[in-house]
Amino acid sequence: MSLLEFASEGVVTVPKEESIKEAAQLMQRRSVSSLVVLEGRKPAGILTERDIVRRVVGASRDPQSTTVGDVMTSPIITVKDDLSLPEALETMRKEGVKHLPITDEGGNMCGFFTANNVLYLLGLGLRTMGGVADHERGLASTA
Repeated sequence: MSLLEFASEGVVTVPKEESIKEAAQLMQRRSVSSLVVLEGRKPAGILTERDIVRRVVGASRDPQSTTVGDVMTSPIITVKDDLSLPEALETMRKEGVKHLPITDEGGNMCGFFTANNVLYLLGLGLRTMGGVADHERGLASTA
């Protein structure tokens, strides 16, 4: 299965010329903790809540005059759209990243896989395992 099957839909993006103030307001409106920074259709960086706290607020920078490009995390690790889920998880572990922009053959962004996607998948797996265990307990009690 392709990683795109597990990726987030509706990735929220921002141009690097946007002010941190506007970017933070966008994050709040869309209830996201990160934004992908695009140059054209290609991912150029990621802006996270952590970037804002450490590189803007913690550094006493003005969020109105500081741009996304000034503080975004770049360069970033991207993965191809045909990568498998286990390969993506290994990439995240090995590179120490929580966000993986997914690109097509031309390097254009086509998806976004995050630690939140991993937690969602783990929850589904645990729920499925719980259902199997409940079913097996039911079978055992009728035997």
